[in-house]
Amino acid sequence: MFNPTFSLERFSKKLRKRKTPHGVSCSYLQWSPKCGLKMFSEKYQRNHSHRGQERASKAKLAPRVGKKFEFEVLSCDDVDAPNPRFVKVYCFFTEAAKVTARGTSYRTELKLMAALEGIGIDHYDLHQGNVGRIGKRWVVIDFDGASCSIDALR
Repeated sequence: MFNPTFSLERFSKKLRKRKTPHGVSCSYLQWSPKCGLKMFSEKYQRNHSHRGQERASKAKLAPRVGKKFEFEVLSCDDVDAPNPRFVKVYCFFTEAAKVTARGTSYRTELKLMAALEGIGIDHYDLHQGNVGRIGKRWVVIDFDGASCSIDALR
């Protein structure tokens, strides 16, 4: 596991500078050239994604993950409100993987799917947008609850 340093000041600067790619339950912010921050609005979504990615990373099928953490930010809807509301953001750092426009071959996706099944992860949404590269190795980058189920007994 690796653990980059988080600061709210750096988070605010990075968020202002760029659009964050996102899926159904997660937004991603590039933190450094080798590291990204996955952000969730729900704690259970973060925990499920972290558990699946951590298991897959031990088998070299996913990017490495850091510790889970959370912080509060001012809600976008309440910036000028007399009683502003803060919302929790549930996060973890992840090793950055390069997702390419060309993506993977169907054969590579099938190999990844079979390898994931071998470690107790059934992935229902494996496509080139959910697969990236770290060096010469293909890895799966999406482990949210809509994409996969994790067999807790394995």
